[in-house]
Amino acid sequence: MRRIVLRLAVPILAALIVAAAAQAQDAASPRFTPYVGAGVFAAQDHAKGELQAGASFELAPPDAGAGFSFEGGYVGPWSDFKTGSALVSVDYMTYWAVGAGGSGKTPSGHPYWHDRGWKIFPFASAGYTRLFGTGNAANFGGGFDYRLNKHHAIRFELRDYYAPAAPSQHNIGFRIGWVSYVPD
Repeated sequence: MRRIVLRLAVPILAALIVAAAAQAQDAASPRFTPYVGAGVFAAQDHAKGELQAGASFELAPPDAGAGFSFEGGYVGPWSDFKTGSALVSVDYMTYWAVGAGGSGKTPSGHPYWHDRGWKIFPFASAGYTRLFGTGNAANFGGGFDYRLNKHHAIRFELRDYYAPAAPSQHNIGFRIGWVSYVPD
């Protein structure tokens, strides 16, 4: 487990250091989001309360229609943390801006996204998850970010990790995260 965490931490830290050298920062910037939440582990007609915790790194500009997310974390029952699973996810993500059009054009006519200071950014994502100790899973979910300023937002998200292998299981959780826009 420690090796997996170190293998994930080094590339994420390197990406953040490289990104920190840049100047601009807005809602189209990459995002780093630690999160925590409560949920339900459901398998074989049994359900247990569970904890979901971790962090994600995302690049999904508003209204672009496509983006990606990398996530690492933990899902497991409140009653016995040792029986939970570490997870690593790679996701497709789309992110929208709520408000009047925020796109513009350069003098040469190329479109770009212009931050107009919107507060609410809904999103949806789906992808592949490796639940260590359990197996392969699909994940899907959505929610919204409520932006506090140009640097931070609060995330409200509903997420399901579905492992189809016998016995199939769902890890459904409501998570709250602290979004930090990484300077790009």
